Amino acid sequence: MEEKQTNVNVVLHMYRDAACRACNLMVLCSNDSDLEPALAMIHADLPDIRIGLVLPRSAENRGARSCVRLERHAHWTQRSIHAEELADSQLPDRLRDHWNRTINREEPLSQRRTERSAIQEVSMKTSFVNQSLKNTGSR
Repeated sequence: MEEKQTNVNVVLHMYRDAACRACNLMVLCSNDSDLEPALAMIHADLPDIRIGLVLPRSAENRGARSCVRLERHAHWTQRSIHAEELADSQLPDRLRDHWNRTINREEPLSQRRTERSAIQEVSMKTSFVNQSLKNTGSR
């Protein structure tokens, strides 16, 4: 139930922003076909508003199916999000509120990148060792 309300809110705001000419480009990050009627209406009623579509899946999962119904109403589509793009789109590790107080991220972005790199390195080493054992016939 909540998810539907979120979808409705997203598309209502998109249509309102387009109708009020609050933007000339909209980018939707979704692969949900339930949003297709709203994109169709924006596309038909306000043809000068450009629509971009970003499919929320990792670059490693490129084989996943995309919603052709959404793509039909988009001027362009980005079929995946790279881990670096996602990390770079996050808020900074430290922010200031309107009282000038510092707000720190619980886990700094730099630490997450380091941990991700370490996991990738371990994964590559494990693959190399497994391949070496396979080639030598040991197991």
